[in-house]
Amino acid sequence: MSKIDVDFGGWMQEAFKLYKENFAVLLLANLIAMILSSFTAFILSGPLYAGVVIVTLGLLDGTSPKPQAGDVFKGFQFFLPSFLLMLVVLGVSMLVGMVLGPLSSVATWVLSTLTMFSIFLIVEKKMDFWPSILASYEMVKENFWVLLALVVVASIVSTLGFIACCIGIFVTMPFYYCVLAVAYRKMNGGPGAPAAAEGDPLVRLSPPPPAAPAP
Repeated sequence: MSKIDVDFGGWMQEAFKLYKENFAVLLLANLIAMILSSFTAFILSGPLYAGVVIVTLGLLDGTSPKPQAGDVFKGFQFFLPSFLLMLVVLGVSMLVGMVLGPLSSVATWVLSTLTMFSIFLIVEKKMDFWPSILASYEMVKENFWVLLALVVVASIVSTLGFIACCIGIFVTMPFYYCVLAVAYRKMNGGPGAPAAAEGDPLVRLSPPPPAAPAP
């Protein structure tokens, strides 16, 4: 993917508007995902957060009927790829944490940025977990630094909720997914794009230009 003009402030503002206007639905959806993930030793975190993505994208796109918090369970349609994605990302994060120690936060931010669109591609493009990782990398690599800054800011906002007696993370975590959803939409050309062909690791962001007329 070629480098694009990332409107950092504009995207953050749009994410906050999405968060503010749909706070109750987003809060409840994330609350369901967090609690059930914890109670299942994070085994269900992949499909549950796939459901969070379904809800967040639906609210961003203004789909009808309006998504409800219970739609988080629709993520189970993507159980295996989302489970494997979360397993790989969490596994690598833990390994990096043991190796790098104090620098693990930086490495985690880098990994989160490179895979930031994977769960969205699983949900919307029906990709398997590994092609979704490769496709996310292709979307991110030319705009890595500004997208890394976007992830870092969104992560810090979410972390502030954790610092606030842990309870606040339920309030701030939905904002993180709002930021990712807005970034995904801006870089993926809007809803309704066709699903990727099986085995195709790349996301086709726009149709090819028309052929020149014959002389």
